[in-house]
Amino acid sequence: MDTLPICKAKSKQSGQQCKNYVTKGKLVCRFHGGKSTGAKTEEGKQRQKMASWKHGCYSKEAKEEYRFLSEMIKESEDLIDGIFRN
Repeated sequence: MDTLPICKAKSKQSGQQCKNYVTKGKLVCRFHGGKSTGAKTEEGKQRQKMASWKHGCYSKEAKEEYRFLSEMIKESEDLIDGIFRN
């Protein structure tokens, strides 16, 4: 274990260097961000994007659908008003 490099992160308060060992190929330990490198594939990036999705009420698709339905309702109301006026 002594041959592994030590984390390069330093404490903000004391200024001392972290004493943990780094993860493979990194400069910092797992506590300071050395473990994850983020999604690389499009599928992984899409999964990350959808991870915080809650309900989609304000999504682009939902807004377009709302506009479309509003137009359809307005047109049908105009049609019904036209039928009953005659």
